[in-house]
Amino acid sequence: MTLFKSPDRALISVTGADAAEFLQGQISNDIELLKTQAAIHALLLTPQGKILADLFAYNHKDGYLLDVHSSIKDWLIARFNMFKLRSDVRFIDLTDELQVIISNQMVDDASICAADPRISNIYRNIFTKDASISCDDIAAHQLHMATNAIIEFGADYQAAEHFPQDLWFDKLGSISFTKGCYVGQEVVSRMRHKSSARKRLLPLISNAQHQKADKVLLNEKSVGEVVCQIGTVTLAMMRTDKLPESLVKLDDFKVTRPKWIQNL
Repeated sequence: MTLFKSPDRALISVTGADAAEFLQGQISNDIELLKTQAAIHALLLTPQGKILADLFAYNHKDGYLLDVHSSIKDWLIARFNMFKLRSDVRFIDLTDELQVIISNQMVDDASICAADPRISNIYRNIFTKDASISCDDIAAHQLHMATNAIIEFGADYQAAEHFPQDLWFDKLGSISFTKGCYVGQEVVSRMRHKSSARKRLLPLISNAQHQKADKVLLNEKSVGEVVCQIGTVTLAMMRTDKLPESLVKLDDFKVTRPKWIQNL
């Protein structure tokens, strides 16, 4: 078994009689899925449909536990407190008590062990902060995720930069198209019905170092731009309407499409 300590994660408990109803109106995924599975991945969106933040949600005691990037912890608690109005819901920061450990197998002694809903054979585990756990370098896990076209909010991209479809979240199970309303839902649903996701994130291979916003060229014409570089993999936002379906080579990159991506 391989274990990785997930850096820069914060953990927030959500409790109260209205906790489920409140979260249902805030996030892109269906909180009711936690009745049958251990975790969901979800997004918070702007009214224009861009990603404000992402999170994992787990069942926890008499409520839920949210696993978020530490950079948005205080902002998220303040935002939720602003929107809760008279709802019976409470938010408690448990970051000093709990930690997130990632594994490639189920971990029996974790207080929560949940399959990452975005990708197979990856598990997110919650341990107390004082648990002594020997972990490997997180870089190997980050490279594995990058190769599968999955990047992390707060580390690899920031708020209001991308639509969910740009980062494949419509295919990764992070959006429910059947639940009730939440902020940004209309835009995301419209893009789905019009099949208007003209940009998609793709992993590329190059021997050179690349910076964010560097242009990606095909026959000397721009067809995308770099989002981030993780190890040997460059993640680029590509204009799929300008790419041939069988694309394997760009001017300065080799395309490494993950097996789960059937069509651009």
